[in-house]
Amino acid sequence: MLTLSLVPLSLLALAPRLGLCDDSSDSDSSSNSTATPNLKQNSNNCSCYAIGSGSSNSSEFFSYHRFYDFRSLATSADQFTTPDPVSDDEDQGTEGVVADDAGYLNSTGFMDDWEIQNWSTNASADFPVRMVNTARNIYISDDTGNTDIEYPTYLTMRTVRLADFSSASEMQNNQQNMMHASVRMRARVVGASGAVAGFFTYYDDDNEADIEILTQYPSNQYEYTNQPSVSKDGNEITAATVNVTMPSSDAADDWTQWHDHRIDWLPHRCNWYLDGRLVASNSYSVPRKPSGLVLNMWSNGGSWSGNMTEGDAAEFHVQWVQMVFNTSGPRGGPDAETKKMRRSARLLEEREWPEEQLGPGCETVCRVDGVKAVGYPEVAYVSMGGAAGLVAGHAVVWCVVAAVGALLAWS
Repeated sequence: MLTLSLVPLSLLALAPRLGLCDDSSDSDSSSNSTATPNLKQNSNNCSCYAIGSGSSNSSEFFSYHRFYDFRSLATSADQFTTPDPVSDDEDQGTEGVVADDAGYLNSTGFMDDWEIQNWSTNASADFPVRMVNTARNIYISDDTGNTDIEYPTYLTMRTVRLADFSSASEMQNNQQNMMHASVRMRARVVGASGAVAGFFTYYDDDNEADIEILTQYPSNQYEYTNQPSVSKDGNEITAATVNVTMPSSDAADDWTQWHDHRIDWLPHRCNWYLDGRLVASNSYSVPRKPSGLVLNMWSNGGSWSGNMTEGDAAEFHVQWVQMVFNTSGPRGGPDAETKKMRRSARLLEEREWPEEQLGPGCETVCRVDGVKAVGYPEVAYVSMGGAAGLVAGHAVVWCVVAAVGALLAWS
């Protein structure tokens, strides 16, 4: 008699011997046991990615994975030096990255996926200091505190207060069509009061999920927001923001130290994590539009950000960024076809994968949490012949097995 059942995880190791739940027909799988996955794209041996999210640790599933590692960009000691800030006369944002950093920051690999910004804002009553973004404030630094890598590095984003303006930094990921995601970074913030470090998904001011670290706040305080946080009549929307103050007695929670930061943007809720701990959750104004990922470091003299003293600076240090996400629409974002196409958007369209590449279903489910090395997803379980399917951003993964005598013997 033919019996259908679900395969326990303990039997997955036996499945190849029995010819069950075998993904060896995948053209990429023949060398997966030894090859390093191309982490910028989907890992070769993964067809979807599972994360635990929320207090119940329920699973959420995503189709795409990216990992950007800034920890080992040097090939010799003291390879990178800190560039001088812009001068008072350099106030147009047209400066490029310095020569030491150009090999990486001007490389095709970086520029295909990231765009350094140079937009500016004028001073106003609410924001009394003019702000100008410049590539000069994004650079690679030697990480003297990291002993795990021979020549360790990290990416630095800086803001500096000059006499007539604030020199800031921002970069956005060119994947502008994320529709629900788990975005993470390992980072710290150091420097003077009056600056804001931001890590957030963004479509517009009404579709934005933020992690913000304000250097005028105590170093154990973090701000997590779903925008908008201010109403049209200028009043604060208290439901928008969750301010989290970690125990002051625990210096390990200080934002001047390295931490893993994470936003899970889900269909009806955003969750925020610090070093794997769920610290905030909010169902108010969850982003509803396909979005991109932005990192910035800025100051504009406003009452919220604080007013940085002339000549002072603050820095946002980033070791890595990881993204797992689903998509909707073109990779340049929902407005890509109606606005002037940027070089980055064109490149993304050229690299778009055909839908067939994902296969008929989620055959190999990989986890990104609890892995041996961050950024390297590991196979969690395998389904048979694409029987698993992604439905409304979630996956039901199962493996049907014909329980013949051989399988019964193992069970």
